[in-house]
Amino acid sequence: EPQESVILNVVSAMVDFSTSASLQLSQELDPTSRRTLLCVTKIDQHAEEGLAKKLKVAASQMRLRPERVFAVRNRKQQENEGQVSLLDARQRESDFLSAHDELQAGAKQCGYGLGVAALSASLVDIQIERIQEP
Repeated sequence: EPQESVILNVVSAMVDFSTSASLQLSQELDPTSRRTLLCVTKIDQHAEEGLAKKLKVAASQMRLRPERVFAVRNRKQQENEGQVSLLDARQRESDFLSAHDELQAGAKQCGYGLGVAALSASLVDIQIERIQEP
């Protein structure tokens, strides 16, 4: 709390969302999910099919509007050690997302965001909304 705070849940794509302590805590602190966003990371490491469905189910269970759910690709440890620039990392994310038909179709069908740029834009929009509130 305070009520104008945003709760950004960052959860690995490889974990069971239903057991995530941060997701459970955010539901306690924000039962209407007005202030909550879900950012699913390491999407490139989620090997099996079903990630799009996992995102859809998580949004439904948390009562999140789809535009408050995001799938992002993080830099890998070797990329960090190799000093891959943020620009190159974002390009790799974009390439991965463009080639991932399941996530692309899920995003179109459900409305969740793909990539760090989508998450950043949403955070800016939320901040603008908060500033304009009476």
